[in-house]
Amino acid sequence: MNNFFVLAHFSPRCMEAHLKAMEREHASGGQSSYKSFLPEDMNEMRGPHVDYNVALREDGKLLCAGPLTNYTSALFIYTVESEEEARALIEADPYSKCGFFTGYEINGWYYRI
Repeated sequence: MNNFFVLAHFSPRCMEAHLKAMEREHASGGQSSYKSFLPEDMNEMRGPHVDYNVALREDGKLLCAGPLTNYTSALFIYTVESEEEARALIEADPYSKCGFFTGYEINGWYYRI
């Protein structure tokens, strides 16, 4: 098995919505989750996106994933046979299919520590 990190780029609309939602969550003192401030279509797709990635993690194909703090991109580290398989996984992600990810970069990664 090989490791690949994928940097998936958020669409400008998705990036802006997440940043605003995080600001609103902070302003609420944590009383409201940032998810409650996202547009409806983003909340609808969030469940399938999370479920997809949880299933990959349970299958041993996803080591970890999450957004960068500036919400320009999300990082995924896949443990798969090939770069082609990593490409297929990110392209099958519901966020890729609906346009919340507008592109991505794939690089090999050595898991050392």
